[in-house]
Amino acid sequence: MRHEDEGGFSLVEVLVAAGVLVAAIAALLQLFLAATRANVDARDITYATVLAAQKMEELRAAAASDGGEAVEYLNARGDPLFTGPDGAAYERHWLVEPLLADPDNVVVMTVRVWPRGLAHRAVRLITLRARRAE
Repeated sequence: MRHEDEGGFSLVEVLVAAGVLVAAIAALLQLFLAATRANVDARDITYATVLAAQKMEELRAAAASDGGEAVEYLNARGDPLFTGPDGAAYERHWLVEPLLADPDNVVVMTVRVWPRGLAHRAVRLITLRARRAE
């Protein structure tokens, strides 16, 4: 005895529904991965900005008017590594040079910081400072 109005799903309907579900989960996974990557990038750039501002304040407070150019390698907490670039999380470069328009009275201070190996994402701060009268 066969009933024509029996409810249920055919195999094709189940396969189509499963395919739509898999596609939706794959899209959500890709969205989560992109959001995680953006979050990590934002954290690195924010921390690089803090490290650049920290060095800029050190340069402003320094007694010497000319500091030349220097490089510093930092671990993930921002502590300097005195052993070289191995294991560094950030690279910090700074340059103190006379302003070409007024070299006797003004210096230009530039600080660049970036996550190690990602120089294209560098944070750069530039400021001017009057030389101290002696």
